[in-house]
Amino acid sequence: MKIFVARLMGVVLSLLAVLIGLIPAWVFLGVRALAEPEGFWQELALGLVGMFFLGAMQLIFLVGLAIMLAWIWSETEDDVDIIRREQRQMS
Repeated sequence: MKIFVARLMGVVLSLLAVLIGLIPAWVFLGVRALAEPEGFWQELALGLVGMFFLGAMQLIFLVGLAIMLAWIWSETEDDVDIIRREQRQMS
């Protein structure tokens, strides 16, 4: 049961990390929905601003996300190994 909880915690933390890592995408989608661009030039302007500013932020956040997920899952596997050792010692 402890192993299940440890892995479940890893999944929950991973989902939280993904939500945080995708903040620029959520911002872009929200701004685009509120702005409701009409016509070629408005679409182009909003797309360029979104790609230039939020695209750079998204790239940085995705690198951070990859690092965070690697750390979360390495910690989760370490916790699982510790729990397994404790269970072996108890039996």
